[in-house]
Amino acid sequence: MYSVNRKRGFTIYEALAAVAVFSIGGIASLSAIQSMARSESRARKTELLQRLAFDKYDELVSTGQATTAQEGTFDDRNLSQYNWKLEVDTTSVDNLDAVTVTVTEGNDSQSSSKGVAEGLFYDTSTISSTGTNSTTGTGG
Repeated sequence: MYSVNRKRGFTIYEALAAVAVFSIGGIASLSAIQSMARSESRARKTELLQRLAFDKYDELVSTGQATTAQEGTFDDRNLSQYNWKLEVDTTSVDNLDAVTVTVTEGNDSQSSSKGVAEGLFYDTSTISSTGTNSTTGTGG
């Protein structure tokens, strides 16, 4: 009849254990992929905010508009959900200002995700052609 030493296939316990191991591995893999997708999305958003900040900084400095604090949106680029803010701080050097452009999404200026561009702006509009400062009358 049947031999005691003869085995065929897997037992139900072995099959259940294999399914459990593969299920746990599949769930872990999906979780890792989801985490990578979230990280990639945050990185893209941060890069966009940084690019917008540098572009706005370049625009304001090259057109000579970086003399007073101002703010606005990127409606001209069809990105109205992003806001920019220009801060101008005076330095100890005449006509040299520290300029910071900050870009955030929405009206949340306290957001952890923001783009920042900083630099110095030399304002030549207050210097006359003779080299004297027109606001103080002293040499520059």
